Amino acid sequence: MKGDAIMGVDWNLYKSRIDMYGYKTKSGMVDYMNNSISDEFEMNPSYYLVLKNSTNANCWVVDESAINKNPNKKRIIMKPDEDISVGDLITISDWNNSNWLCTNCDPDNEIYNSGIIEKCNNQLNFMIAATPYTYPCIIMDKSSQYSDGTDAKEYLVLVDDQILVIVSEDDYTSTLKLNNRFIFNNKYSFLITKINNLTQTQRGLLYLTMKFVEKSENDDFDNNLPDDTVYTIPDNNWI
Repeated sequence: MKGDAIMGVDWNLYKSRIDMYGYKTKSGMVDYMNNSISDEFEMNPSYYLVLKNSTNANCWVVDESAINKNPNKKRIIMKPDEDISVGDLITISDWNNSNWLCTNCDPDNEIYNSGIIEKCNNQLNFMIAATPYTYPCIIMDKSSQYSDGTDAKEYLVLVDDQILVIVSEDDYTSTLKLNNRFIFNNKYSFLITKINNLTQTQRGLLYLTMKFVEKSENDDFDNNLPDDTVYTIPDNNWI
């Protein structure tokens, strides 16, 4: 079974136990499966205690599938009675405290919640009312590729000097607007030219298209915070 390969669980064993103990109702079988998996959950070699939005959570982290093995894209399976949502930030201490964003959730499953997480490769820094905020994010550019080899620009139409920033959507990031500027890697300045959260089938993320722009002498490169009074761009060739 596909589930066996992905999760390392002997579902046939659980099913035989269900038959043996004579569970006849669907709810009874679901309860039994939940309890059985929960009892043995931490024994799985793919088990990790992680932080989900800064709160402890129990999960398995495995390759997306037996074919697709990408070090920056994984499948996450939550312990029964624990959930996962698009936009959740997962921090895995066993992997050098790396941060991962949940970018997709699987259809509802009565036994467990699961989805896809992708590794963050940068941070988005901004200020609201003089308070700084830092969000782990995923940055893609024209040369980025998805795990299946598909060129990102085929869908994103990214051009030179343009990037796509993927970040969790919440009350703070939702305040970001077109022409807001950002500093990355203590030296690169970008400006938002497009915000997309409308075409997603599962809400929870912001897709920010940004254009490379000129620096300002008042930019705070040490803390990756821009001078928000400067919104100039070198040309009009952006989307």
